[in-house]
Amino acid sequence: MLLRHTSAEDTRWFECEVDGCEDRAKLQGMLRTHTLFKHTSAEDIRWFECEADGCENWYRAKLSGALKTHLLFKHTADEDIRWFECSADGCDYRAKLRGMLTLHKASMHSTGLQTGNGNLPSSAVERFEGKGCAFKSKKNGDLTRHKATKHAEDSDVA
Repeated sequence: MLLRHTSAEDTRWFECEVDGCEDRAKLQGMLRTHTLFKHTSAEDIRWFECEADGCENWYRAKLSGALKTHLLFKHTADEDIRWFECSADGCDYRAKLRGMLTLHKASMHSTGLQTGNGNLPSSAVERFEGKGCAFKSKKNGDLTRHKATKHAEDSDVA
């Protein structure tokens, strides 16, 4: 099933059956997640609980994938992790999750960022080059945060 290139009229929607809820999803699993997060009380949820030794924070999740991510980030030694490494020349970035590497590549190395609507042109890369700074990002929020945290006292930096 094509999720991005199918018009709303041609899509077989899975509709929420809860009275008064007009939510719908293209995949049945997405509707199950919606129902779990929006319409299921805490007492009725099958929680996925962390049972790792030394877990200082009692952790539970509604989705098994969230527990797997918790275990990876909080209880897995670096030498036991299957790292996803950036293949760009001179870049030593590595990530614990493939999605994090994909975001890194899109924001730091690509000429166009993949979106549901196609590629953003390379001109969408925002650059901040003031006082020896070569920060760049494809996200406006990252640029704003960078300016605020790294250059707050520099009033002449545009």
